[in-house]
Amino acid sequence: MLSADEPATATFMRQVQDVNLERRQLDARLAEVRSGNEVLQTRHAELLAVKARQEGDLALLGELLATHTAAQAAQAQHVPAARAHQERFAAQEAVLHDSLGRKVAEETARAADVQAEAAGLAAWQPLPVPEGRTTA
Repeated sequence: MLSADEPATATFMRQVQDVNLERRQLDARLAEVRSGNEVLQTRHAELLAVKARQEGDLALLGELLATHTAAQAAQAQHVPAARAHQERFAAQEAVLHDSLGRKVAEETARAADVQAEAAGLAAWQPLPVPEGRTTA
């Protein structure tokens, strides 16, 4: 027969075993949580590295955009100047073309005059000198 303390001792022992089992389960769960925490910390560090790279890329893109905008502004200032230069060149070319046309016309007229004069000289016959007169 069991003494009056024996059932209480057996109940206590079962409670201790239950507590130990629960503690082992909690320790196992704690290990899982710690492992998960390490994974999360590693992933967090990776994400911070990605974020830093993206911020660097974004800064570089900002610099490229600023350079592109400055180049467009410079080009926008250059285009009107180039157009004005082109227009001045075209006007000068037209003046030179007109001047050259006039020079060609003048030279053609001179050549015609020279040819007419040459034809006139070729057709020229000295006047007959009357008898007894000399041509001096």
